[in-house]
Amino acid sequence: MAVGATNGEVITLDTEGLLTRWRSADGNKLDSFDVPGGQSLSVFGDGLVLVRTPQALLLAGQTGVVGQIPYGSATAVSFGPDTNTVGVGYADGTFRAVDVASGTAWGEVNLAGSVQSVAWSPRGNWVVAAGIGLTVIAGDGKTQAGGISGLDAALRHLTVGEEGALAAAVMGHNQVALFDLVGLRSAGTANFRRSVGGAAFGPNGLLGIGLDDADALRLDVYSGKSHRTEPHQGRGRNIFNFENKLDSDVLRGATAKVKAGGSPIARYEGPPEESKGYLWSCLGALAVSIVVCGLCAGCSGLVYFDVL
Repeated sequence: MAVGATNGEVITLDTEGLLTRWRSADGNKLDSFDVPGGQSLSVFGDGLVLVRTPQALLLAGQTGVVGQIPYGSATAVSFGPDTNTVGVGYADGTFRAVDVASGTAWGEVNLAGSVQSVAWSPRGNWVVAAGIGLTVIAGDGKTQAGGISGLDAALRHLTVGEEGALAAAVMGHNQVALFDLVGLRSAGTANFRRSVGGAAFGPNGLLGIGLDDADALRLDVYSGKSHRTEPHQGRGRNIFNFENKLDSDVLRGATAKVKAGGSPIARYEGPPEESKGYLWSCLGALAVSIVVCGLCAGCSGLVYFDVL
């Protein structure tokens, strides 16, 4: 199962090649049609879908296939900054940035390991999962801008958050890994005792995770709160748990840096230990002064009344 999302729809591609659009507000089915040989998809904001098949890359609209790009044998594909640009990955580690109209590649990078997934970042670069690493490629499609290596397993179903600060991907068969694309570091995993079929970012740090047996989970990566889907009509409710091992501080920090646009980020820092000791000394001195003043005032009162 492959999944993508627009502002108002969730779009799925099942193992039989059935492409289905669902209304995200209530989960109701909008329409569906067959895309023979469909293996993965990429969704653009206006609802245009790019479907990878063994023979070509197909463009699908609301009701069916509307065009194709003659790039077969691809292992991963994603729209770029617009519907005229796609990023294509191959089993030999080649990544290409391709012009849709002409089919010409205007950028190419050779990576170590098979390319399993590609995504475009709103920050103006490509994020590519190849081998057991994650590579950031500049928008020109030619320059490697950094990466994260030595992961536990290969990544698939790569998805990038709306600010371009975070990425998520299915790792192995039962984990979803999160990444800080600003500091280029891992930010933990969500571990399931079920097979994970796909993941897709929505707005405001919400991550949708699809599981086997038609179950799904919505995870707020900033707070760690999660909500599971209700069962479909005619199905019983499955019981499942997951282990949240995400570093929410890292995820919130990466997003804050992008939103700040390079401006300083205010952060509270308590006084150092020596300053705390000095503070307690000052408070102690103040307390002693108050006591002494009180005693002096009392003595003055006694003298005054004694004179009278």
